[in-house]
Amino acid sequence: MKKILILLVIACLGLGSGVYVAHQTKSKNLVQMFAAKGKTTAPISWTVKHPNWTGKFTKTGENRIVLNTNGDGATIISNKDGLLTVKWDRWGTETFKCDNKNSCTLKK
Repeated sequence: MKKILILLVIACLGLGSGVYVAHQTKSKNLVQMFAAKGKTTAPISWTVKHPNWTGKFTKTGENRIVLNTNGDGATIISNKDGLLTVKWDRWGTETFKCDNKNSCTLKK
């Protein structure tokens, strides 16, 4: 009987801590939770203006983005000094000039 009681207490403590952790993390972004302290992370999305379209890039992997308007994918070649260069899976390479709010325009 004593062993059953001890196992029951341990199970309740485990359930209680799981509920506590879920409550503490319910409003937090998982990317922010696992980012190292003091380490800056790349932006998750960019608003983009192109002469032929306007849309939003969303980061889907380490160096991958997708355009929200048509689902076209690209690899981020470079993202520094306000210039975002991407190599499209189907269209070639383009460079966008971006401001500090991640609003970008095709660089000609």
